[in-house]
Order: sequence, then structure tokens, then C-alpha cells
Amino acid sequence: MASKDTASYWKERVSTRIIQGQESPTLYARMSHEGRQVFINLNTANRQEAASLAASTWAKLKKEGWEAVKPSKSTGDTITIGEYLEQVEAAHCIKAATFITYARKLRTIAGEIAGIQSHTHFDKKSADERRAKVDKLLCAILSAENVRKWKRKRLKGLSGDAEEMASNTANSILANARSLFGKKILPEIDVKFDSVPLSGIVVSNIKSQKFEHQIDYQELVKAATDELEGDQLAIFILAAGCSLRRSEIDRLRGEDIDPGKGTIRVTNTADGNLKRESSKRTIDFSMSGLVAKALKGRQTNFYVVCPSEKFRRKMREDEYRCDKAMLPLIDWLRSKGITETKAIHYLRKACGDMIARQHGIAVAANTLGNSIQVCHATYSDHTNTKAAL
Repeated sequence: MASKDTASYWKERVSTRIIQGQESPTLYARMSHEGRQVFINLNTANRQEAASLAASTWAKLKKEGWEAVKPSKSTGDTITIGEYLEQVEAAHCIKAATFITYARKLRTIAGEIAGIQSHTHFDKKSADERRAKVDKLLCAILSAENVRKWKRKRLKGLSGDAEEMASNTANSILANARSLFGKKILPEIDVKFDSVPLSGIVVSNIKSQKFEHQIDYQELVKAATDELEGDQLAIFILAAGCSLRRSEIDRLRGEDIDPGKGTIRVTNTADGNLKRESSKRTIDFSMSGLVAKALKGRQTNFYVVCPSEKFRRKMREDEYRCDKAMLPLIDWLRSKGITETKAIHYLRKACGDMIARQHGIAVAANTLGNSIQVCHATYSDHTNTKAAL
């Protein structure tokens, strides 16, 4: 085998990286020395040139050590949020979709602390500009004192239900963001903190909000069957009638539909995994109901919804293959009075509510792929009690 001091050793080992969902324009070499592993940007897309640079870098690393090649970013005083997130993403120690969510929450906290953005106003046009500014902030901004001030500012002037909802939101954002500095991630990346960002903060229990219908369920279903058709109607029925998540609808394959048995299998696929293990489930539907009618013939397609759209596995984890049909459906739901941020997810919860009413919490939990505890908190007014004797 060729020595690491030679270009021939590195020629087939240099590669591009996926950073913030995009393939890097330059090649990298991953080097391990003295218990530390680091990706070295070779600043060239030419493989032969990159291999030569990797060989010389390795020789320098052996002779002079890491400080001569890539000094460690030891504390939050020297590393930016963008640099930190880049390292976490490159480590691939959490799911891509999870990383995207956590990174967004981390940027939310840092951006609001720095006054770059506000939780009361969001402008899509300036989102990229704000994100670039947030990524230049030092991780040191995420001190315990700053985060406590951030949370108090979010709750200022609120009381009652509004305060509880705002507290839930802040705790959820904080819990997600803090996971980026957890024991699962820190050992995998080339950063050492004297004081870990977001540490020392108490995250209160996040209380499930009781579901309330914004429009009569039966009226909404009737309007959908009267006004929607094709893929939009199928998406509506799968969410409002079968409790499927948006991502589950997006990935649902024809082979997962059994019209003879009247079942829909929800499982992991090559396009991505389900949210959690309990999300794996088989949903029974009536052979003469709206679900059967909406799915008729769709089991012959590779994908149940939007079969002509490109394969989802070629997309980022946080993108939806069926947005061509989903976005107009969201607009339609808004026109009917659905104000919830995640309009399609509202349909899933409305379905869960109706199942809890008709068949009880346990059946609702199984159908939704949620825990009984979550369904109890969400649909608790449908849990009837009765003496046995």
C-alpha cells in the first residue's frame, strides 16, 4: 500500500462533502492523528492537485502537529455558529432532517438574542440575509445569561393560555437547539468548549396542547370531496382520514396499499425513515368509504400521490416531492379557516380527534403512531370513565 506521504495514497481518498445540503465545490481529505480526526479543505476541485496537497499536508501534520496544519477551535470565543453547524453536519451523527430542524432552532435563538430577527415578524425575502448574519455570530453568544434573557423577552407581557403557549414554544426551540451540543455530538466533532453553549439552562416540561377544531370536521370533509380532486383530494384523505404525516404521504408507495384487505402500511423506505419506531403501523380502512374511493387505482403507481414527480430520494430531507399538490391544498385549507401553521398536520390531528371520540384513546394512538400519553394530553376530553361493577 502506498504511503500517506504520497499523492497516490490520497488520490482515491479525497472527496467532496455535503455542507448545508449542498455538495462542496472543492475536495477534502479526512486525516486522523493523535486521537483527533479533521476534514481538511484542499481548496481545489482537481483530484491530482488535491492528492498532492493532501500528501504534503499529511507530512507537515506528522512533523509539526495539528497546530501547524489546523489549530483547534477550542472555545465559543473563536468559532462561529456557521462554522460549528458545518462541523456537526459533516459528522453525520444525526439524521439530516433532524439536523436541519435543530440548526433552524439554534439560529432562531442566536438571531433573536443578537437582534437580527424577531419571533413576532418573519419576512421570507430577507431570510437568507438574516441566516448569513447569524452564521457569523460567535457561539459565545449562546451563554446561559443571554438565553435566559431571550426566554423572558418572549414571555414578556403574556399571561394565561398565551403565556403557556409561548413558554411551550420557547422550551421546544431550546430543547432542539441544545441537542446540537449533546453527548452524542460533541465527541464526534473537532471543537472543544470551556463552557458548552446552552448549558446550565433548565428546559421546563413541554405540555401537549389540547386539540380544538377550527372548522367542523364533517363540513370540511364534505367541502373537500365537493371541491378537490386528484392528488390534492388524495393528500387530504390520507391526512384527514388516515392520520398520515406530510412526510408519510410524500413517501407512500403503491406497494404499501392493499385494496383487497383495505390496509395502508406505513414503514421506512429507501426515501427515508419514519419519525420514530412507533410510527410503523398498518391502518385499516373501509372498503366502501372515502379512503378506498380516493385510493382506487393508485396502488398501481410507484408513488401513491404525484406519481409523475421525481424520486424523493434525490431530494433534501426537508423537501417534499409532492409540493406541487400540497401547496395549493394548504392555500385551500387556509381559505376554509385553517390558521394553524402546519395546515396538513392539522388534518392529521383532526383525524386523531375523531378516532379518539369514536374508538377511544388507545386506537387513536395506534392509528397516529403516537404514544398513549401524548394522545391523552391532546384528546383528554374524549377519555370516558365507567365503573366495572
